[in-house]
Amino acid sequence: MKKIKIIQIIGISLVLIYLVLLISDLVWGYLGDISTLVFSVILVCIGLNLIRKGVLLKSTSTLWFAMCLIIFAICIIILKLNNQDTQDFAYLFGIIPLIASFINLAIFGAKIYIKVIILNVSILVPIFTSQFLNFQWFINVGIGVVSLVLGILICRNINLDKEKIDG
Repeated sequence: MKKIKIIQIIGISLVLIYLVLLISDLVWGYLGDISTLVFSVILVCIGLNLIRKGVLLKSTSTLWFAMCLIIFAICIIILKLNNQDTQDFAYLFGIIPLIASFINLAIFGAKIYIKVIILNVSILVPIFTSQFLNFQWFINVGIGVVSLVLGILICRNINLDKEKIDG
């Protein structure tokens, strides 16, 4: 129960960070685009609801998803406050599930997040190559397919105790 409280505190802290960013936008008016504001508010509201539900159900995956949504909203607001285009920072949105996975792995010790991290990294590889290297599209697709297949094969060969079926 203490571990769930830690995640709940982290989630509430992230919401408070979001609120500070939102208030700074209201004071200085950087966003300008109301759809970005509405989208980020919706993400945070869903994230808060999932934090509540994750604590009630004692579900690490629900808390993981809540953290992802709230960090997505924070990232969107920070990018918009700095007048950046979110498409130029697609790799940041790929890193966010890794952050939530590392937090859950560190706090809960749930080894399944090792597989989540491996799969997220295999998805990030083509995102980073397309963002930072100027390969042609078919090379990026090939890198993506190889990376994803390799990530799945690695995850299939990792045997965690909880995945065994008795009988």
